[in-house]
Parts: sequence; C-alpha cells; structure tokens
Amino acid sequence: MNAFADPASNDFRFVLRHATRDSHTSTEAALAWFDRDPVATLPDFLSVQRTAYTALLDALAAPLPEPAERLVTSLLDDLAREGAELLPIRARRLDPLAAAYVAIGARLGTAVLRRRCAEAGIDPLPAYFLPRDDVPCWRSVCDRLSAIDPGSPQAARVIRDSHAAFDLFRVAAAQIRERAHAPA
Repeated sequence: MNAFADPASNDFRFVLRHATRDSHTSTEAALAWFDRDPVATLPDFLSVQRTAYTALLDALAAPLPEPAERLVTSLLDDLAREGAELLPIRARRLDPLAAAYVAIGARLGTAVLRRRCAEAGIDPLPAYFLPRDDVPCWRSVCDRLSAIDPGSPQAARVIRDSHAAFDLFRVAAAQIRERAHAPA
C-alpha cells in the first residue's frame, strides 16, 4: 500500500507530508510570481534557490545523506555559474533528513518549472533546470523517512526542522523580491 495514499498509514513519510502541507503550500505561494512571468523573474528565482539552498547547507547539524549531498552541491555550483545572487540568511541547526526532504522534494517540482520555462521561450535553460538523478535521490530520502517511528523524538525533530527548511525558501523569496522592488 502506498503510504501517501492512506491517511491512516503509520509510515512516517505520510505523517511528514501531512504535517508539513501548510508549509509546503505557503512556500509555493511565496514563489508564485515566478509562475506568472518566468522570463522577467528568472534571475530572482535563481537567486532565491541559491540563497535558500546555501542557508540550508549552512544550517545542517550533520552532512546531508548521500546522494542528496552531491545533488545539492551540484545545484549550488550551477547557480553560482549562472551568476545567481546570494543573500545571507541565518538559520538554526537543521536535521539533515529534514533538509534533504525539503531540498530534494523541491527538485521534483523542477520538471514542471522546466516545461513552463521552455513554454515561455527561455532558451537555453539555466543548468539548474536540467534533468538530474532526482528520483533515485528522492527514493533514498523516502526510505530513510519510512524507517522512522512516527511517535519518536526523531520524528518530531524532522517535522519541526522541515518547517524551518521551508521557511528558508520563503525568507529567501521575500528578501530577493523586496530587493528587486526597492527604489534605486
């Protein structure tokens, strides 16, 4: 049975998804400006990604689990090469699995964004949008989440820190957009 399909499931993946649904939705809303005009807002979007992923890595209590570490490092390298701006964001320590859940989960949505960018005429696409081995990485994160007892202190920490990881993307979006609309 798929844990995401069964609300009564004891699989921590489902518990985490349900517990962070509002944070996920509000993060998507904080980035909705990119969906409305990808061409005009592409530099800001890339800056949000670089700022949030950098803050996320800087906040880790321990390294991200592999292969998530390689994937996020590769994304940051691409964003730096694209010239994406990096704003400082301070964050408290985050559980690496919570950070991986948010970071790699965000990558799964990149396929949709890649199509929207192509439809908007962005060519060539920045390397950030190019396909990667996101699915095996996501499966690895899901397997680790499924091994957690939903009633454990670790589960509570992963839920709390997943909310904080989503917050990093919302804070980055607010700071980048505020800077973009500040009078010169």
